[in-house]
Amino acid sequence: RESRSPTLSEKNVKFFPNTFGDERQAHPEKCSRKGRAAKCSAHIIVGQRQSCPRLVLAHRRLQKEEDAKAKERPRPVLVFLITSDTGLCGSYNTNLMERVSKFLKTESKDRLFHFIAIGRNGAAYLKRNRLAVNEALAAPKPQEIESTIEQVTRIAVEEFKNGKADEVFFIYTKVRSLASLKPEAARLFPIAHEANRGQVLDNKKEPVPYLNPEVDYILDPNLDEILELMLPEFIQAEIGQFIKNALVAEQASRMTAMHQATENAKEMIESLTLMRNKARQASITKELLEVVSGSRALQMK
Repeated sequence: RESRSPTLSEKNVKFFPNTFGDERQAHPEKCSRKGRAAKCSAHIIVGQRQSCPRLVLAHRRLQKEEDAKAKERPRPVLVFLITSDTGLCGSYNTNLMERVSKFLKTESKDRLFHFIAIGRNGAAYLKRNRLAVNEALAAPKPQEIESTIEQVTRIAVEEFKNGKADEVFFIYTKVRSLASLKPEAARLFPIAHEANRGQVLDNKKEPVPYLNPEVDYILDPNLDEILELMLPEFIQAEIGQFIKNALVAEQASRMTAMHQATENAKEMIESLTLMRNKARQASITKELLEVVSGSRALQMK
């Protein structure tokens, strides 16, 4: 007889021995209604084993659909906007608002933005444009800079650590020189390589690759202890750099605006003085002509 694989019905027969009468005498509880029902359920389960691949494929299909939905779901992004509380600083706030508008146009794909405004002008701009503002902070005074840096650091770390924000950006004005103040958008989290840290989004250069991972560095103490000590200091230093750059840029813009206003006032004073002298000269000339013409009329009589 040729060997062949047993069919499903033959497999199921193994669950029901033919010695039913002997089993009834040895195990009467198994031959009750409950026992027969349990055996029937086992028989059904064995018959359904052939459909397991279909269940696996359906599960994989559902998993792919869930992954696709997760990818379509917008990523939350937290943006800190640093502006001034008051005016009289030229185009400082206007340039920052234009940078925010450009940032939203270029980086809004698959992202959901919410803002934290540092400075009343930025908060007013965001509310006018109906953008989500989580919190509005006042621009720090000189004696409040360190406390503001600690507060902003705590907010940024908690938002990123708790998963409320996948990315954290700072839009501020970077000081290249007193005559060169440029609004920039820099990413704080996730932390990039040193050469790409604080990368400006307008910069289209390729990111610098990491150092050779095959090099075995000797660290003492271990890497976890080093990062635990250095990472909070690094984050606070980065945020301090953003805020201090913005404050210096504000004062530089204010100084430039006041200098320009002083020059414009001087020019206006000179123009008004010249206009006044011309009017005075014209009135004196008119009076002289009247006197001369009157004396000539008397002489002719």
